Amino acid sequence: MADEPAPPAASPPIRAEIAGNRLELIESGDERFRLLLELICTATTSIKMLMYMFNPDRDGDAVRKALTDAASRGIDVTLLIDGFGSAATPEFFNDLGKAGGKHCVFNPSWGRRYLLRNHQKLIVIDEQTVLIGGANIDATYLDDRGAKRWRDLWLRLDGPEAALPARYFDSLFRWSKRPRSKLRSLKRMV
Repeated sequence: MADEPAPPAASPPIRAEIAGNRLELIESGDERFRLLLELICTATTSIKMLMYMFNPDRDGDAVRKALTDAASRGIDVTLLIDGFGSAATPEFFNDLGKAGGKHCVFNPSWGRRYLLRNHQKLIVIDEQTVLIGGANIDATYLDDRGAKRWRDLWLRLDGPEAALPARYFDSLFRWSKRPRSKLRSLKRMV
């Protein structure tokens, strides 16, 4: 149709290698979705996912199912979502828990001046591959069609530097699970 925007021109991916780490920019929502499901399905040891928004739409359902299947295969699946940004309720992840995955909600709290949120997006696969960027788990971020889609980016990192975000995720997950965690310790961590 003439009134629909033309699909984006395919261009070669932007890639770099730095100090033994491979970096690649993931620009397309379709590519982010395909890559995420592929990485979850091929994980061999662990999946650590931190998301501001994890919504129960068609893409959220597919990612949740892939995480649940991974946990059923014996993969250590750990998920931390933001309680303010995510529309998915804890019950949405019941099957993940039954399969052996861990799930935690970063709950809203008031700091001295503002509502404290965890707006980060981080995925670590097997402590070797990291996805980081602005896109959430939501069909508007993981699709290239439709008027409501978001134009966002992920950066993929493969290599030894993936260990640092993995350790950061572990610290943040422990902090979120601990009753009455201190904001001062969170500030030092972040």
